[in-house]
Amino acid sequence: MCIENKDFLDILREKDYENFEKEYNNGILNFLIKIAPYTNKRTYFKIDNNGDITKYGFNKIYLYLAFLNDISSKYLFDFLDKKNRIKFKKIDRLSNLSKDKLSKNLFKIFYNRDFNIAIKYSKELYLKDKNLFIELITKYILMNDIYSEKALFFISFLELTKYIEHKNDIDYILYPFIYYLVNRESDFYEYENSKKDIINNEINIEHKISENYDKLNSFEGLNILAYYILLKNLNIDNKNRYYYIISNKIDNLKEKTDIENIEIIMEKFLNIIKG
Repeated sequence: MCIENKDFLDILREKDYENFEKEYNNGILNFLIKIAPYTNKRTYFKIDNNGDITKYGFNKIYLYLAFLNDISSKYLFDFLDKKNRIKFKKIDRLSNLSKDKLSKNLFKIFYNRDFNIAIKYSKELYLKDKNLFIELITKYILMNDIYSEKALFFISFLELTKYIEHKNDIDYILYPFIYYLVNRESDFYEYENSKKDIINNEINIEHKISENYDKLNSFEGLNILAYYILLKNLNIDNKNRYYYIISNKIDNLKEKTDIENIEIIMEKFLNIIKG
């Protein structure tokens, strides 16, 4: 059964803002179901004959739906792309696989960018053990470059799971997230070259975040904060290499991109960090 609604496609084609707003006001879960096929790109990396590289980030509609309560539906309309519509089917279960089998191969599957397998493994692990799913996805994302936006998408995803009413509803937000996680290339350079022996700790990092509020008040800053939020909630013994990465990113943050309602999102992130 294809997860797609042609009536909603007509709304997008005709730029029918009135009916779009009705869909938006009909509940977050309903809206997530309707927008799912229109939020991903077919590719997140392009290179031309001159060697110029273009990388695309995740669809910010998920960030806004997760952390803003009164965003304009008309503003959200422009984040949906009917030309890049992804047709996907309901995610099959792998009920015969154990948690150990699912978790053992997950990183390798992500790295190999095998989406068809990744999405099935991810759903099954999520349904069998949500906490283990979160732990493993967090570890994988923390190995990636902060500006890959994977951490930012993941905490948006986690926030949106509170609207899930039935276990199969997870398909509608898991699919776009895993699609991005797999298709956005992995870059482990900073992780591989991070310095584990530099002494740092949570207190120092949170003090640094507080001292650099103005610098972090940007889309780039949100990515750093999202990365730290995931790290803060991860139970591992030695976090030095990650603290080093975060500290280095804050020190070298120069480019500042503004986005809609960034101050509100920034404050919500800081409140999460404060606990």
